[in-house]
Amino acid sequence: AQAYPLTTMFLLTLVLSCVIALGITTLVVRTLLSPPKNEESQLVSLLRHPDEFFLLVQYLTGLRKITTQKPPEGLNESQAYCYEILNRVSRSFAFVIMELPPVLRESICVFYLVLRGLDSVEDDMAIDLATKTKLLTSFHLLFPVHAKKDEASVNARAGILDVVSSSNFGENENERELLRKFHHVTNTFAGLPIELRVCINNICKRMGDGMTEYLDKDVNTIAEYELYCFYVAGLVGVGLSDIFVAAGFEDQAIQKNNLCTDMGLFLQKTNITRDYLEDIEQEPPRIFYPREVWSQYVQDIHDMKEEKHERAGVKCVNHMVCDALKHVQACLEYLSLLKQREVFRFCAIPQAMAIATLARCYNNPIVLKKVVKIRKGETLKMMGMETLEDAVEFFQRYCEEIQYKAQSASDIKMLQQVDEVFDTIQSFRALPVM
Repeated sequence: AQAYPLTTMFLLTLVLSCVIALGITTLVVRTLLSPPKNEESQLVSLLRHPDEFFLLVQYLTGLRKITTQKPPEGLNESQAYCYEILNRVSRSFAFVIMELPPVLRESICVFYLVLRGLDSVEDDMAIDLATKTKLLTSFHLLFPVHAKKDEASVNARAGILDVVSSSNFGENENERELLRKFHHVTNTFAGLPIELRVCINNICKRMGDGMTEYLDKDVNTIAEYELYCFYVAGLVGVGLSDIFVAAGFEDQAIQKNNLCTDMGLFLQKTNITRDYLEDIEQEPPRIFYPREVWSQYVQDIHDMKEEKHERAGVKCVNHMVCDALKHVQACLEYLSLLKQREVFRFCAIPQAMAIATLARCYNNPIVLKKVVKIRKGETLKMMGMETLEDAVEFFQRYCEEIQYKAQSASDIKMLQQVDEVFDTIQSFRALPVM
């Protein structure tokens, strides 16, 4: 007599569990199979790239680590903070920085945070022009090669640091916290070898001065676009190369022929191309696409995000991708000169991410609607890069993706540019293995 109610209860529980499971499954599948327009669903992406699926599983289960390096022990408070905040503000650079040898790791961590602080001041559109100009041109004084002890110099540095740390500058909370606690960066900088302090101070000054040129100046010509990219990114390549050489890890060959400048320009142009919508929607809008380019396609650069101007907008994005690809030869030549494994990985992984991002942006209207990102599985693949051959393979793969889309779009200019890149890739495949 008691078995019937128990059986009924069991069946009801089973049915309810099945209904809940079916509902959850339907929701997940609907999410995976219903991506925004022109985007591949996550499920289809995983099916098309099963190797990335297994990498993701390894990563999520802890079997595959992003980096095997941890901050060294025995750090003082300022050093520890620099490594901690680096992981929150650096996006994709933290893990490659942590793999570097100790002296490079700390100096490049500081170098990144110095420039992140400078860039946060430049990016904050709430700062009035006079204040921003003064801060950008004096920012390098926080990082003296030889710290003068006289009262005037000490007071000048203290005044700048007080403004930086108390004014709530920055576009997000991590940036604001970095600047609030910027004394940790200046303290750690002071402990670096003098030859590395020279490199960081020099680039900080040149970049701050260059940034001021564009505070109230539009990027109209391609020449102005090139110069802006040099100030905010080409100089980063110069500074990193100077640090590699000054620390004794690389030869002076990497400082020649502006190769290090091209490395920075390639990354910056990729970011500008990808970040069209994010920049244009700021208040006031930040426009880095040069007028000389976008005016060939629309009357107003804001029109590109409108549905009726989508085709013109995509052509403009394609133009920007094509322009960025002209730096590939110099980038591969620079990578071919690097001798230290960790330095190579530090430089090569972001370059691979950039060419993948350009391939994703090319002929893709989603760039006009949101920020386009590469797949997590692709990133994990790139983290395994070890040699120039690996880097060349990544460039080959993503240029083939661009070529395929360019053929479909009958984009003659891009096909010519890709052919030049393939010639470059072939020349590096022919190099003897070091």
